[in-house]
Amino acid sequence: MNQNIKYIAKHYGFHHQLTKTVEECGEFIVALSKLANDEGSRADVVEEMADVMVMLQQMQYFLCIDLSELHKAIDVKVKRQIERMNQH
Repeated sequence: MNQNIKYIAKHYGFHHQLTKTVEECGEFIVALSKLANDEGSRADVVEEMADVMVMLQQMQYFLCIDLSELHKAIDVKVKRQIERMNQH
């Protein structure tokens, strides 16, 4: 994990960054909604996505989630969705 992301996380602390993560997710949702309504831009989505990804890495750090655990959860979700798609 990027040491600067750890530094930011440690500086602000879990509760502050948890609140910030929620805020950044909300801003990402707004950017996606605007794009879906032809009111936003790809650049706005990229910027908000970057913010969310930085915050998610901080949550990964705070919650001691290693990449293998995360990748396993992702694989389960992707496989489940493929199964759903194949049923229809």
